Amino acid sequence: ITGSIPLFYKETGSVNGMNLDIGSNTLRWTLYDDTQHPTPTTAMTRYAPCTVAQNQWHHIVVTYDGSTSYTGMNHYIDGVKATSHSSEQNYGTNPTFESAASSTIYVGSRGLYNIRFALLVDEVGIFDKELSQSDVDSLRNGTSGQGNAIPADIGSMADLDIWLRMEEGSGTSVVNTANSGTNDAVLVNGPAFSTNVPT
Repeated sequence: ITGSIPLFYKETGSVNGMNLDIGSNTLRWTLYDDTQHPTPTTAMTRYAPCTVAQNQWHHIVVTYDGSTSYTGMNHYIDGVKATSHSSEQNYGTNPTFESAASSTIYVGSRGLYNIRFALLVDEVGIFDKELSQSDVDSLRNGTSGQGNAIPADIGSMADLDIWLRMEEGSGTSVVNTANSGTNDAVLVNGPAFSTNVPT
């Protein structure tokens, strides 16, 4: 992968948000409560080594425990928790993160900066808690390794706020299966549904 590909992005105006992207052998997870560009002054960031095969499905989970240090941020790549990090840093003193509930979440785009990439995304879930290794295993339906994370039915998991299954097949919206009619997704820039899904 050349450059960085945005996977998940949320921002309130130009401050207070989160960014998850994948680049050359790195999964970058940043939380910030001050201006992000060009350099955040109050933020937490943690990079995990991430060697992924292109044209193959991968399962990515990031978690945050609500603390004021990057040590509370974790990455799970194809079910395995990252135990080493290529970069990790707090910017500023006691950074905290609290993003407005009304701010927009972007998947596959860096939102306000109009940066988009071609990629396949399936089974997007957002929880109102820090997931454990056991939770991650449940999300993967007991499978392990790259490319074979068969999506589980996670509807009964506690604190599930958003679950976008991407099963509509056509149209410009995706239903939030966790709470239909609330936080449904709107598709922009003409993305197409694909029959290439995790199996």
